[in-house]
Amino acid sequence: MKEIIDKLFTIMDNKNITAYQVSKATGIGQTTISSWKNGSKPAIDKFIKVIQYIGISADELFELKPNEYTEEEKQLINQYRTYNEKDKALLKAYMELLNGEQTHDTEDQRLYS
Repeated sequence: MKEIIDKLFTIMDNKNITAYQVSKATGIGQTTISSWKNGSKPAIDKFIKVIQYIGISADELFELKPNEYTEEEKQLINQYRTYNEKDKALLKAYMELLNGEQTHDTEDQRLYS
């Protein structure tokens, strides 16, 4: 379990997330979270709240399957989830436009090469 806790805190460090921020967001005492570093075993419900707040899956943390997305892709997905339905529709339309332009570029290159 120590390896998993160490990995959790490494991920938090990489994402610039402090125990204080996790505590405020989840309602879990900062002392409780910090005690995990010192070998205290977390209660499963609290542990789940923390990994959900940090934005990682149990599969990723326990390395049950390879990461499906890069950090940049995860950030884009998280940002997308904050958009209202109108903005999501606009983004989808823009992505379709980009896909169409990429197709045309490829066709133009093939025709004029």
